[in-house]
Amino acid sequence: MQGACDAVEATIASLGTCEDATDESLTTLRSITEQMSRPEVADHLGQALNKLDEVRSAVDAALATTDDARQAAEQAGTPERLMQMLQGVMDAIGGVCR
Repeated sequence: MQGACDAVEATIASLGTCEDATDESLTTLRSITEQMSRPEVADHLGQALNKLDEVRSAVDAALATTDDARQAAEQAGTPERLMQMLQGVMDAIGGVCR
């Protein structure tokens, strides 16, 4: 059961990273103004894209660790309700990727 707990904690950390990188990307995009030169706008867009790459990596990590938690829970013979919750988390994270 410890493996499932560790994997869920890793999922939570990945989702926190996802949230932080998304916020940073949005902040960068919101700072673009009409007075900026094209190179400045391009730089801001590049920064935002880099943050969105971090989001993608964090979502992928969250999916992987959620799957790890599900597998560990299965091996521990965990109740079906926990399995359903973990599947729901995986489905929700997967829906974000689509």
